[in-house]
Amino acid sequence: FTVIIVQSIQSKTRLKLGDRILNMIRVLIICMLFQLSFEMEHALADTSRKCDLLAANPFDKRKVSDGVKLVEIDPSAAIPACLFAVKENPENLRYQYQLARAYFKDSDYDNSIKFARGAATKGYAPAQSALGQHYEIGEGVTKNFNEAIKWYRKAAGQGYALAQNNLGNLFAVGNGTKQDWDKAFQWISKAADQGLPISQVHLGSMYERGEGVTVNH
Repeated sequence: FTVIIVQSIQSKTRLKLGDRILNMIRVLIICMLFQLSFEMEHALADTSRKCDLLAANPFDKRKVSDGVKLVEIDPSAAIPACLFAVKENPENLRYQYQLARAYFKDSDYDNSIKFARGAATKGYAPAQSALGQHYEIGEGVTKNFNEAIKWYRKAAGQGYALAQNNLGNLFAVGNGTKQDWDKAFQWISKAADQGLPISQVHLGSMYERGEGVTVNH
């Protein structure tokens, strides 16, 4: 009888020990899965952030990196990074615009227009300006100064310096509208006040020549 009791106690002890081991294994698996999920989440975020590092516009007020000049974009790296970012964050207009920018550098104007228009129609100022530029220079679309002015106006009205500059230039030369030096001066001044170098140079020239303003050397 004593032997039976001892064997029973030993059996229960082994069961308790086995349960503890199983519980430890379960906890370990859960921790490993949590860590894996955490690492995957950060890996995805890092991949999306590459789009910002490789294709952000220095003049985009919503940028989260220093930005890259258009001529310095490497499409072979920027396009896949931004495609991934757009896929993972389909509602992020910044990524859509940056992808359009990368495609533009790659001379893939159809895709550039596609993604620029998608962000532009939802109110993203840099994308509106980019779409206006497509229409102004006739890349991927038939040149249309009226459309260029329409999209530049939308972006310029939101304070986007590049659009303000480009809109001012169209008024200065009279493309898509009658020549209007007053409006040209108005928009180019706004861009220059934001520190856009090309606008500052143009504004100095306007003061020198008295275009839309009294001559002031």
